[in-house]
Amino acid sequence: MAKLAIVGLGYLGTALGLASRASQLFEMVAGYDARPENAQAALAHGAVQAVARGAREAVAGATVTLLAVPDDALAGVLRDLRHAFDPGAVVSSTGLWMAPAMAAAEVLPANVHFLAGRPVIDHFGLPAAEASAQALRGAIYCLDTAPQVEAAALDTLSALARGLGAQPYFTTAQEHDGLLSASELLPRLVLEGLLHGLASAPTWREVGRLSGRGLAELEAVNDELRALGRRNIAGNSESLRAALEDAAKELQKLSRALAEGEPALEAYQQQCTTALEAWQSTRRQLMDGTLPPNSELRPRLLGSLSPFARRPRRQERPRR
Repeated sequence: MAKLAIVGLGYLGTALGLASRASQLFEMVAGYDARPENAQAALAHGAVQAVARGAREAVAGATVTLLAVPDDALAGVLRDLRHAFDPGAVVSSTGLWMAPAMAAAEVLPANVHFLAGRPVIDHFGLPAAEASAQALRGAIYCLDTAPQVEAAALDTLSALARGLGAQPYFTTAQEHDGLLSASELLPRLVLEGLLHGLASAPTWREVGRLSGRGLAELEAVNDELRALGRRNIAGNSESLRAALEDAAKELQKLSRALAEGEPALEAYQQQCTTALEAWQSTRRQLMDGTLPPNSELRPRLLGSLSPFARRPRRQERPRR
């Protein structure tokens, strides 16, 4: 019996469960969440068919396990579950950062096949009650193609992503995180630099007395950077430095536009608006008609797993 386990039943885990149930790729979709109320809500919502009493129970016998937990919790979850996965199981992360996920998975036995993944959907801050299978429809689903990733595991997750209605996007964890840092970290770093500049200016005391929402927003950005983690910033420092150099050039262009007057400033702002509109219009390029039917995807998914099932148990990777 093909079983999918989902650990973490917030918005993303619930959406993954609903899309998986709709795909009919698995006979069983089981889930677990550290908050019992989340697990029961997912069960009532139809996202899972069974709720486990613990994460180990949820992943036992699972063909594929999706770990829909926060990035900062993933390493601990993998340590706790490293001996709970069946030999040959395929395990995948779903968080924002892929390279730290690959590093955290080094604790797994060699016959458990981990692949860093990330469905690109807007879900941060959304309650699980608003999740739907449509959240995955046409979404980009990033999958790590690093040399250490088993080809059969990649085929399995690719078939699963398509079954969920998403578009597989093949990249390496390092490339993904470097590109992502430009959108997730760079704007916040630039604003943090502006805050530092304001605080260092002789007029800082007076600025602080007169500031309203603008300064409060900068404070929120500083809090977001702490939440994202300095480790992610340091791990992508090379990409961020290059992006900061490009941003500095753009700030010079903006300065010239300010000096030239209102028409130049409006033209500059219109370029930004056009770029954002183009991004919005091309985010979801996958149309329903381009997806293969699930009757084709299920044999691909299960066929990719068959080599794992025949493979003898190997020794664990040495622990670091």
